[in-house]
Amino acid sequence: MNVIDIKNFSLSRGKNNQIFHHYTNVDALINIMTEQKLRFTDCMFLNDKEEYNYIFTVVDKCFKDNKELKDILDFSITGIDRKNNKTYIAYNNGFRIKDGRYYILSGCLKSDLLPMWNYYSINSNIYGYSIKFSIDELINSFKDTDADIYKGKVIYDFDKQVRIIERYVKEKCKKTEAIIRKLNKSNEDEYQREFESIWEDTHSDIYEFISFIRLFFKSSSWKYEEEYRIVILAEPDGNLIKKKFKSAKGVVKPYIEVELKKIPITEIKIGPNIEKEVARAGLEELIGNKKIEIKESILLVR
Repeated sequence: MNVIDIKNFSLSRGKNNQIFHHYTNVDALINIMTEQKLRFTDCMFLNDKEEYNYIFTVVDKCFKDNKELKDILDFSITGIDRKNNKTYIAYNNGFRIKDGRYYILSGCLKSDLLPMWNYYSINSNIYGYSIKFSIDELINSFKDTDADIYKGKVIYDFDKQVRIIERYVKEKCKKTEAIIRKLNKSNEDEYQREFESIWEDTHSDIYEFISFIRLFFKSSSWKYEEEYRIVILAEPDGNLIKKKFKSAKGVVKPYIEVELKKIPITEIKIGPNIEKEVARAGLEELIGNKKIEIKESILLVR
């Protein structure tokens, strides 16, 4: 399992072993507790249908004053899908990168946030729950897998998004040029082969970086969500994929279930408008002897 923390790319330090809160409905909560499985949604089927292609709004503003780096960036991401095709991380400029799909588990840095509860409202009443996880403990509880896992806070600041991409490409190209300067030029054919191979690796790295960082960039109009994400790049033949389907507002949404070795939940919060006494009693039966605290939303919603 390869875990990549995007705070390493985000121009700011983040906390280790951060806590986040996963808002969900009662059926999903029961599934987590009884089956010890978490659902990760295909990145093409998130709430904001424009989100997946938002990255191109950012890329188009990168390197306005540096045509050379702009050309390198544009060439590197030529193969990145702009049309929501299914094979969206498979090829780049004719050579194979990876074959897989990204799946997302979304959380929030706050446990009692009205905009998040509103996703679980029915006829003006809110019937959601928030589940408190330690992020690192959650990832460590995944059953053995060779999948790549990415974690980090969603970034909403447009200028910061541009700086993150520009910094990565600049540093990658600087390292590439340093390696090339050390090549032996005595054999012209060998030098050319190594030169092309090194740049191919550089383009591949930029391609892969943009492919996953796009999942942590969102428009500032969504910043009220204070979202934190865990993202899995699941390969078709990997030992993690158990693809299933669910319905949501008349749409079929694919997802995968990730099995857990244990349930690293420390708290469950009952959302507004739920009949608290009955909900608490039901949760106590569901939790059994597990050490999970039950709390209630303090928000008043009419």
